[in-house]
Amino acid sequence: MNLYSRSQIGSKVKAIVAMARATDTELHVVLCSILDHTREHGDYTALLPLLNGLPNGQRKQGIVAWLKHFSGKKLNAKQGEGRVWECELSKDRSDADFNIIGAMAITFGDFTAEPVPTTLTVALLVKMLEKKATSTETNKDGSPKVSAEAREFASKLVATARELIAA
Repeated sequence: MNLYSRSQIGSKVKAIVAMARATDTELHVVLCSILDHTREHGDYTALLPLLNGLPNGQRKQGIVAWLKHFSGKKLNAKQGEGRVWECELSKDRSDADFNIIGAMAITFGDFTAEPVPTTLTVALLVKMLEKKATSTETNKDGSPKVSAEAREFASKLVATARELIAA
């Protein structure tokens, strides 16, 4: 890698900004087109190589939230085994579920806020453990998202943490 001089950095930054804006615009058109094609034909397969091919710097979870919202929660994407993206399209969907005009009006980047980095504190850690200790959520197949053993263990960790904090 050859590093740029200060005089080269300015022109490189301008070029990157221009490319990024053009890429964002094109990505929005492609995503709207995929959403409309999915609405019309029930075919979301063009989405998969996009999600699987975008670099890690792209906000893929923002894309997924945008798609879910503008499909009336009928198109859901998630990472499966090997971190490969897969989709589910509800069989009970209708054209009315898809808000193409709304989707065209807002990019995925503007639809979702980019998360601000946070520091894990003891209080947040205990709160996370409490959530797991009391979770009654289930997977689609009815199995618990948090096993009884894990809930019990998390409860013990929370109790111990509270004792340590109080001391």
